[in-house]
Amino acid sequence: MPAQLDTHIQYLKGVGPKLASLLALRGIKDYQSLIDYLPRKYIRVVQDLHKEELFPGDLIETQAYFVGKNSRRISNGRTITTFSFKNSNFNFKAVFFKLPFRGFLSQLEPAQTVTLKSKIKKISLHSIELHHPEIQFFSEQAELEEQKPTTSENQKVDKADLMAIYPEIYNLSSDKISKMISGALKELENSIPETLPDFVMNQYKLPGLEACYRHLHLKDLPENPVKGLQTNNSIFHKRLKYEELFWFQVRIFLQKKLNTKKKVTPLLRASKRIPAALENLPFQLTQDQQNVIQEIIDDFKKPLAMHRLIQGDVGSGKTLVAFVSALHVIDNGGQTALMAPTEILAEQHYKKAKEFFEPLGLTVAFLSGSQKKPEYDKNLALIYSGKAAFAVGTHALFQKNVFFNCLKLAIIDEQHRFGVKQREALHSKGKEAHFLVMTATPIPRTLSMTLYGDLDISIIREKPPGRMPILTKALFQKEKKRAFETALEELQKGHQIYWIFPLIEESEKLELKSIETESPEIIKFFKGFNVGILHGKLKAVDKEKIMLDFRDKKYDILLSTTVVEVGVDVPNATTMIIEHAERFGLSQLHQLRGRVGRGTLEGFCFLMLGKEVSQVSIQRSQIMEKSDDGFYLAEEDLKLRGAGDLYGTKQSGLPEFKFVNLIEDQKIIEFARKDAEKFVSLVQSKRIKLNQELEPIKKIKMWSLIG
Repeated sequence: MPAQLDTHIQYLKGVGPKLASLLALRGIKDYQSLIDYLPRKYIRVVQDLHKEELFPGDLIETQAYFVGKNSRRISNGRTITTFSFKNSNFNFKAVFFKLPFRGFLSQLEPAQTVTLKSKIKKISLHSIELHHPEIQFFSEQAELEEQKPTTSENQKVDKADLMAIYPEIYNLSSDKISKMISGALKELENSIPETLPDFVMNQYKLPGLEACYRHLHLKDLPENPVKGLQTNNSIFHKRLKYEELFWFQVRIFLQKKLNTKKKVTPLLRASKRIPAALENLPFQLTQDQQNVIQEIIDDFKKPLAMHRLIQGDVGSGKTLVAFVSALHVIDNGGQTALMAPTEILAEQHYKKAKEFFEPLGLTVAFLSGSQKKPEYDKNLALIYSGKAAFAVGTHALFQKNVFFNCLKLAIIDEQHRFGVKQREALHSKGKEAHFLVMTATPIPRTLSMTLYGDLDISIIREKPPGRMPILTKALFQKEKKRAFETALEELQKGHQIYWIFPLIEESEKLELKSIETESPEIIKFFKGFNVGILHGKLKAVDKEKIMLDFRDKKYDILLSTTVVEVGVDVPNATTMIIEHAERFGLSQLHQLRGRVGRGTLEGFCFLMLGKEVSQVSIQRSQIMEKSDDGFYLAEEDLKLRGAGDLYGTKQSGLPEFKFVNLIEDQKIIEFARKDAEKFVSLVQSKRIKLNQELEPIKKIKMWSLIG
């Protein structure tokens, strides 16, 4: 039986159950997800081209003879060793920041011939620089000129072919992944169905889906080079991006139509507790907060269920708006539930909810998976009986054994951290429940319409009074003393520090600082202060414990990657140091900066730039120094991405796509949105019939509900 797209990956020749389980951890479970695993880049493989035809990033494989070496020590006691090679065309510098293993290269003798294979790092007038090249030894020693003819100006140079480079999966090399994909495409030949409506295919003259995969994986083609392939901008890339966006938008339009069918009893009674709650606050609400509360209450008074997103900058007071809005529901006889993605965030909301609701005579319940049974059962009873007007919890809130007395409002915090089914599971706990979601990631309006087209959007731009500004300064490595001294001063005042790194461990491929390499220097400089380490390889329970310990002041300094929990309040943390800030986008830098200055203390953020930074990275850091407006930064980020800087494009809070870059693919987004709306309209008016052979149609269950 021929393979199909949904055939399990373990049935591919050379895979089997053990390897399949490893691939599944990266989301590769069937043939479809395997061929969707596109190369992260394409590099030219060149042999003996003239220097003017070579570019940094090209993969060169050539023979050369050994000339000599030198070593120099750098910081942290490490040594950089440079081996010099030469052939008839070029001089080569093979740079090793960490030698492969002891004695491997000590065998080299003057004039010994080797094969060098590596990506070109730099090209100068006199030499080509390679970092950590593969070196293959020859048994005989001879100068290259005696073994190989030189290339004259009139001779035809060797052709440069493309090679697909895949993100490695555990111990699977790029070459191994390429072979697996070749096998899958061979088995799938002539059995990959089309997935787009005919009017779309004809309108844009798009290539077939099978042709897309074969071109993008460089399989069975008469010639490799394809226009736009190396820049991920080929017609084949665009086809996959368009398709992903098209079906995403179809779902959005269907969901919006489904939302209009959810009738509810209007909540018309004015809340008596809202005025009392506002009087209890030590400050006045901002105008934005007041406007959003009114928008939500207006929704409650309608006969349709509310589906609204609150989009607010870091520290803009979204949670307080949700609390005040919940009072209208409570005074109309309903319950409210707030779900957070982690226990530490849920506990934080629970503490704030008790402070807000209990003075008004209301009971707050809390549910989490780690609660002891007596405490869990007690809170469960409060929710079921209706005595708890407001419930806070993690995923525990939507478990089958949790029943609400009268749930009228479901609030989701950091909504992107939950799947659609999880959000709907909580929402379904109430027959006439309104739906409110919150995100701390400011998103440009052009993207908001695309990503959240099924929701009404409320925006909070203003920040509550009393928030201290965060002094942001970009520094080059030679200026790092300033950051160290400020950090030490803050520690001596009893304050805490976040220190963010792009990597956990040292990398031979990336010349970036890591927690592993830099922690000894930090621990030595800040002797006497407790240092904690947080990164993505830790188990979820361990990450949560480290964050709790940092919040409870058991650590003075937290060395971390970007997994630092969004939304966690550590008011005593005043300083944020971000190493290699050029690796991050503005929105991500702003999210990280928002971890400090969350109390009444002055905050500091140092953007430490690497040795080699682009002009766009410098522009980005200058914008960060001048503004703390997340919405402005999001718009500027969008402009800078257009300049082609790909570092840090993933913004926390945005949906993840396999092929689409939400920042760069604006035109495709606009076309897909327009066509998806047309498609839904044509189907509903029965002007075109659903083609059951269109694979995504089978996966969209809402058609029958819409009618």
